[in-house]
Amino acid sequence: MSIMSRPAGEPRNRPTAGAAPVPEVIAGEHCDRCGCPARHHVYVPFRLGRHGRRQLGELYFCLHHYDRALPGLIAGGLLT
Repeated sequence: MSIMSRPAGEPRNRPTAGAAPVPEVIAGEHCDRCGCPARHHVYVPFRLGRHGRRQLGELYFCLHHYDRALPGLIAGGLLT
């Protein structure tokens, strides 16, 4: 086996046949963590507004940071 196990011009990591499509980029928005193009938009209650009601905040995530934040968002009851 050589150092180059793939032919020249072939992509490094081909998606598997059953892979889910990548979400579209949200135009004009960037990840709140790293500044990459955002692909996920999440509404989360983050503070009490007038009359003690929760107000929704918005978070934008790239693919990488959404995957990292998702377990915490679910554990916190913010996503189902």
